[in-house]
Amino acid sequence: MNSLHASLKDLYTRPGDQQEAQVGGYLIDVQRDDCLVEIQTANFSAIRQKLTALCADFPVLLVYPLAVEKWI
Repeated sequence: MNSLHASLKDLYTRPGDQQEAQVGGYLIDVQRDDCLVEIQTANFSAIRQKLTALCADFPVLLVYPLAVEKWI
């Protein structure tokens, strides 16, 4: 896990949420009572099957960070 992923996971975790929870045979970044939070910092094809399976039974919030600025 990279530092961006870990930082976002901490940012989206609320009191009472569980990080790295097992749901439906998948490891979920953040599980809360009303939805699952998945953070994706790579391409979407890597998470396609997982989202398809989870969205059938749970509301899922997909977090995908976008760069606003880039320094070279």
